[in-house]
Amino acid sequence: MTLNQRRAFLNSLIVAGVSPHVFAQNPGACDQDDETKSVYEIAAKAKLKPFHTLESPRFRIFGDAQDGFLRLTLKDCEAIATDFYRFYEGHSFPITPPKSRLSVVVLSDDRAFSTFLGIPRNPGLNGLYNKSTNRLVVYDFRPSGPQAPLRPGYANLRTLGHETTHQLCFNSGLLNREGDVPLALVEGMAMLGEVRKFDAPSPPGGVNSLRLENLAMLRRRNVAWIPLKSLLTDDELLRGVKGTLVLLLGYAQGWLLAYALMADPKRREGFKAYLQAIYGRRTPASRLEDAQSRWGDLDEFDAELKTLATKLLKTNY
Repeated sequence: MTLNQRRAFLNSLIVAGVSPHVFAQNPGACDQDDETKSVYEIAAKAKLKPFHTLESPRFRIFGDAQDGFLRLTLKDCEAIATDFYRFYEGHSFPITPPKSRLSVVVLSDDRAFSTFLGIPRNPGLNGLYNKSTNRLVVYDFRPSGPQAPLRPGYANLRTLGHETTHQLCFNSGLLNREGDVPLALVEGMAMLGEVRKFDAPSPPGGVNSLRLENLAMLRRRNVAWIPLKSLLTDDELLRGVKGTLVLLLGYAQGWLLAYALMADPKRREGFKAYLQAIYGRRTPASRLEDAQSRWGDLDEFDAELKTLATKLLKTNY
């Protein structure tokens, strides 16, 4: 699918009211709310190139990336949101879309990305959703030179799918920004939204080939399976402090868990009840109790997940 074909598909979304317009060309061009002021102040302090701002019905994008990329990203965000709401509402999850536009910062390259965030450049950090600011920050992979992925255009879309799904989960009533949620599930749900097509609607929940490939590779390297109870209680597994291989496995199993919970109708109902039960939780004290009371015996479910992993690997590899 060429870039022009992708743009043609996304332009078709205008029929549904997804037509972005320039909201501001510079910090002084409009009445600024607190979020606009905050973003422009960070950009000015970081001495980044001038920011532009675009908005659509559900998103507001700020950034120094090329105008065409800003517009394409804005349309992609709207497409991701449309697929997200149709998917979860279609499965009768209680969804409450946010009343205001969600904030997305789109930077020109990885250098601008790290400068805006005030962190060292890190090739492993491709995008970031910050719960405290409720802000999503991504960058364009294409100018990254030798550091760019083999398919930078798809890497842009995949990263945006992941991070935007984070933002939507925490702004739709599924997850509570101030609550306690196992990190494996936070990331697992985001990974359900990673699988995107350039030219067609892409509802969450499909088989994620990247995470499945990681599972296959880690099995070949005899990396020990993470028990479900540990996956739900030990967030450090997905923070990189226990090594890269454990990190990759934690993410892969997090995706597999979310996939299993959504793919099976009975599991899906238990997942729905689980999300409602944990919404008000503020500490991890009840994590295992909350899961077991809605999903059944966790050791048995863990065995099911291992079997599912084997089945998916046989089917896809």
